[in-house]
Amino acid sequence: MNQEPIFQRKQESSAGPEQPPLQCSGFEDTNVSASEPAFQLQASSSAPVQRSADDTMGKIQQNAQEKFGVDVSGVQLNKDVDLSSVGAVGTYQAGGAAQRQAATGTINVASGAGDSTVAHEYGHAIRNAQGYNPSADTSVGGQGVDSNVAEERRADSIGDQLLA
Repeated sequence: MNQEPIFQRKQESSAGPEQPPLQCSGFEDTNVSASEPAFQLQASSSAPVQRSADDTMGKIQQNAQEKFGVDVSGVQLNKDVDLSSVGAVGTYQAGGAAQRQAATGTINVASGAGDSTVAHEYGHAIRNAQGYNPSADTSVGGQGVDSNVAEERRADSIGDQLLA
């Protein structure tokens, strides 16, 4: 999977407590303040999806449950999303307090994003369900981002296993 640095950022609402993380990679801006939201961006050079989306999603959901014990059916996948403002082809934002064994949230992928990008973002959803909580230590396009490269590698590894 993708080997370039990737970051993660948490989001906060001006109306209250922190929002769950959104995850992304492939950006330049590194200015962040503690009050900014967080997300993670995933840049990818993967080829467009070759098999049917239903086959891929079925494999991802089955492998998430069998290999990691996490139900990802609560994660919403949005395709063909314009992510140019954050310079990414895929993002994940958790859907609230993480619950063990159940992932929630939203994955957005740009037009042409391949299976590996989708699986990588599901890797972040699984890590969130396992208790990983990203920190906002940098910024991209005005969004707080966690620059934990090791966590990106974990999402890559999980994504590979989801597609195997």
